[in-house]
Amino acid sequence: MNRKQPHIVDVIFVLALLGLFALSSLFLITAGSEIYQNTVDNMRTNYEMRTSTSYLTEKVRHAKNIELTKLMDTDAIAITEFVDSTEYVTYLYYYDGYLRELHTTADNDLGSAILAAGQRITKLNSVTFTMKENGLIQTTLVYNDNTDTTLLLSSY
Repeated sequence: MNRKQPHIVDVIFVLALLGLFALSSLFLITAGSEIYQNTVDNMRTNYEMRTSTSYLTEKVRHAKNIELTKLMDTDAIAITEFVDSTEYVTYLYYYDGYLRELHTTADNDLGSAILAAGQRITKLNSVTFTMKENGLIQTTLVYNDNTDTTLLLSSY
């Protein structure tokens, strides 16, 4: 029985092929993870954009009594409604990195805790409200990626 001794070239070729396969796999996994991370970031940005614009638009559109006001030196949209002869106010405002909503009775005085009491809606960099002369509320939303959207809002 005559067995042939493997040459060093055969071993090096197999090891090189295995190394090439490992490097290709590593490159593919790295590229895939970057694509996945970009997709997740884009989906988060789109979600924040759609949620905040849709939320503000629908809240203002369904309101009957709406005005711009100050809530502890913070610009806010105040939506007033009466339920069983009790006056309620819904405030939409920006505080501590979030668009927020606070629904309370009109005579409720939460003091300095009023801004923190609002329900967080979406995370944003800033929100500004400006009343235009034709009764429209101009709202500018700046998102976490520093893109912005300007809305003109009007009640029904």
